Formats: sequence, C-alpha cells, structure tokens
Amino acid sequence: MNDSNINGQLEQSQSLITALQSNLATEKQKLQSLHEEFYEMKRELGLSKVDVRVLNRKNRDLETQLADKKCNWEQLNSRIETLEKENELLTKQKLDHETEMKSMTLKLDTALLESEHSKKILDEANAQIAQLNSELKTACQGMDKSLLIWNVF
Repeated sequence: MNDSNINGQLEQSQSLITALQSNLATEKQKLQSLHEEFYEMKRELGLSKVDVRVLNRKNRDLETQLADKKCNWEQLNSRIETLEKENELLTKQKLDHETEMKSMTLKLDTALLESEHSKKILDEANAQIAQLNSELKTACQGMDKSLLIWNVF
C-alpha cells in the first residue's frame, strides 16, 4: 500500500471522525434538550397528578355535600308531605266542627224558640191560675159568708 493511499484513508477517517464528533455534539445537544423537555413534562405531569388528586378530593367533597343536601331535601320533602296531610286533616276537622256548630246553633235556636213558646204558655197558665185563685178566693169568701149566715140561723 502506498503512503498516499494510507494518508487518503487517514484523512477520510479523520474527516469522518470530525463529522461524527460534530454529529455527536449535535446529538448530545438534542439529547440534553430532550432531557430538559422530559423533566419539564415530568414536572408538569407531577403537577397534573397533584391537580388530579386535588380535583378528586374536591369531587369527593362535592359528592358528600350533594349526598347531604339530597338527604336534607328528602327529609324536607317528607316533612312537607306530613304537613300537607296534617293540613288536610285539620281542614276537614275544621269543616266538621263548623258543620257541628251550625247544627248546634240551629238546635239552640230551636230550643230557645220552644223555650220562649213554653214560657208564654207557662205565663198564660200562671195567669189563668192566678185568675182561678182569685175566683176561688172570691168564691171561698162568698162561701164563708154563706156559712156564717147559715151558722147564725
């Protein structure tokens, strides 16, 4: 082999080494950039995991609050139904009492009319009794005089 061939190959090898070193430097820069991107993504992913945990916690808290509110709503709804039934019952009782009061008022008015009529009859009877007593007294006095006259004879 000849020296020039060897020198040519050596130069070619040297050029190839320089090119490869340049490519290696470029690849190292790309790798460094990829590492930085990777760590940035990992950091963001870590933050995202934290965000997801926080959001999951908030979601659980909201679900708990929603369940509590649903329970309260159901209790209030049940209470409303109970109060509506009580209101219906009280309204019916009120109507029954009003009907009973009207009936009792009518009976009382009838009893008052009968009482007034009975009082009038009683007053008339008392007047007749007083009249009869007066007539009886007069008759008795007349008899007493007659008896005295008969006794005198």
